[in-house]
Amino acid sequence: MSTAPRSRPARTGGTPTALLVLSGAGAIGAGLLVAARPQLGLALAAALASLFTVRLLRLTTLELVILTMPFMFFPPIGFLLNVSVADFLMPVLVVLTWTRGVRGSLAAAQRAVVHRFTALSVILLFVMTLSALMAALTLPVFDPRGAALDTMKLVVVLVWFLTLLVAFMALSERRLLRVARLWVWCATLQAAASLVGLAPSDGTRSLGWFQDPNLYAGYLLTSMALAFFVVSRDRLTAWPVVLLVLLGGVLATGSRGALAAAAVLLALAVVALISSRIGTLLMAGGVAALAVLLLVPDILTRSLLPGMDRLLSSAGNADTDPRWRLWSRGWELWTDHPLIGVGIGQYPEYSAGLTPFRNWTEGQVVHNTFLSFAAEGGLLGLLALVTIILTCVSLVRRADHLTRMQRAALLLGVIVIVVMMLTLNLQNLRYVWAFFAFAVAAAVTVPAKASADGD
Repeated sequence: MSTAPRSRPARTGGTPTALLVLSGAGAIGAGLLVAARPQLGLALAAALASLFTVRLLRLTTLELVILTMPFMFFPPIGFLLNVSVADFLMPVLVVLTWTRGVRGSLAAAQRAVVHRFTALSVILLFVMTLSALMAALTLPVFDPRGAALDTMKLVVVLVWFLTLLVAFMALSERRLLRVARLWVWCATLQAAASLVGLAPSDGTRSLGWFQDPNLYAGYLLTSMALAFFVVSRDRLTAWPVVLLVLLGGVLATGSRGALAAAAVLLALAVVALISSRIGTLLMAGGVAALAVLLLVPDILTRSLLPGMDRLLSSAGNADTDPRWRLWSRGWELWTDHPLIGVGIGQYPEYSAGLTPFRNWTEGQVVHNTFLSFAAEGGLLGLLALVTIILTCVSLVRRADHLTRMQRAALLLGVIVIVVMMLTLNLQNLRYVWAFFAFAVAAAVTVPAKASADGD
């Protein structure tokens, strides 16, 4: 497989005049939006400020999207929609990526992969849209707003996935590794902020900048897997510290699903990488973690104990967790409507009263990504999602140009996401699809003898 000639990634910005015009229009728009919807206006202002920062830090639009991706919030319409600061930059990346054209920037084998995932994404969207249509026509319970919102969210993340897939593939191996480094260091800084009390929290659990501890924990775990990939190429002497900080950030969230995923990640990492330099560093990191636990209790008192206390206190009542009731209802809906489900965005209509959410008056999502697609999209929806994930895994496993350590790191990331999906609805999280896109791009981007990036 050979790569197509690559051009230097387009940078955001432009002439000073263009920047002044953009800043003036953006300031007016942000001001108006702040008056109507403060959070959205501030997010737009942050996105515009980031665009100017690009010129100083020499970041590409793609890199800026990756750096702003983990800054998410719920706009003032309830917990129905989560928005990332990067969403305000994504239209710029979409234009830059797709106007260059897939044919002009990618090799034939890479274009074939893009076409395959485009087809799979269209199938997934079609099945879930069909599920909503069938529910509206045949079922007595149907929430059109829920269907519209969830369909819109699915469209957004699929656009993210395909755009990032093409953008990552258009990079050289060196530039792709740079993106991974930026991702890992951004996550490490967020985790460090959580440990010293600078990140938002609810008093007992660190929220990061996600307004949700579980979603934040998933981001840190995915970043840990990406750190394995980075260290397989870099002589990153600070890697044990990076691992400890990321793991500490995960513990500070008090997320039980994240704790299980972290255990799986570390156990598989030891098995897969035990004979490598990464395995040695991993064991060194484990020893350092034990030293911290035994010798520096004050650190835990000030930072990790709130999250740890939540983990320990909830372990005793796991059998009464409301998730069991949510999962049971999801299974019932799937068995009652096995082929096409009850319609995208409809599960909360069937789960009211199962949890104390909003004083037991409103329903919640099923807290299991696969069961969510099965209940709302039936067997067809579940198969469409699983096919995308398995295709990612297959491409990584067959990537002969990657080392064993690199393949293991990417597969560990997919496994972590899948484990987290068993207890959370992660289908609308940007970093999930960004990691899938990165893994596929790394699997099909063959190192060139000479980079045309200018790196």
